[in-house]
Amino acid sequence: MPAQVQTLLITGMPASGKTSFGDWLRDNRGYVHVDLDAADCLKAAGLPPFWTEKERVASLDSGRLREFVKHLKTVGKPSVLSWIFPTDLVDFAREMTSFGVTAWWFEADRLAARQRYAGRNTVLRNGVYSRGKPDTTLFDRYVGAVSSNWARIAPIFGERIIRTLGADGRFMDPVSICDRLQVVAKAA
Repeated sequence: MPAQVQTLLITGMPASGKTSFGDWLRDNRGYVHVDLDAADCLKAAGLPPFWTEKERVASLDSGRLREFVKHLKTVGKPSVLSWIFPTDLVDFAREMTSFGVTAWWFEADRLAARQRYAGRNTVLRNGVYSRGKPDTTLFDRYVGAVSSNWARIAPIFGERIIRTLGADGRFMDPVSICDRLQVVAKAA
């Protein structure tokens, strides 16, 4: 990874390995990992309460979002935000990048991701993961929404799209993902 303090946004298809990669960066590369889909994400990452328990990151106005990103750059180590990309928040994600967050899209073979999604024991309710049996119709709707909105979504990521889950159901290893991040960062 590049030496400067950075903030990454890892988003993309459900079951593409976003949270697992964020955890890996935390455990192996010293990143602060903020899983924006977790109820206590700020507390778990040791961060101040930039939003209340009833709010989520997407409720932040521009000023509060800017302050959140600014704070992440002062913690003394790089940070990674993992988040299921709500397709109605394209402008919000674009705004995050305008404040210096580098956005990456984790792409996945759709059938393999659907199978992994169906095998989980968590569901996303009101922007927060909780225990439950996943509904694959929600996965299918999300994939449809991504496809319908891809012309607006893709420019946020440009070349920063990685296929992390193959048709064989295997994930790209985290070191290879890091290598890809570095190659793109050096080319920029």
